Amino acid sequence: MQNSAISFSVCVDNRPERVMQVIRELRADYIVLYNDSLTLVTIRHYNEEVIEETTKGKKVFVQQKSRHTARL
Repeated sequence: MQNSAISFSVCVDNRPERVMQVIRELRADYIVLYNDSLTLVTIRHYNEEVIEETTKGKKVFVQQKSRHTARL
């Protein structure tokens, strides 16, 4: 999950009925954009070389890093 003053990004399990229900409800008050058929990759104790190798030839939509974990 990522928040800013004007946006909210989240990655959820693929349960189409539930996801579409939430999207319909959110669209009542917000502009909703979404992508499907994506994969969340979590790398513990990463380094930049591993991230580059993992993402080579792929489009990264969201990237989040902490001291020990990278999520792409």
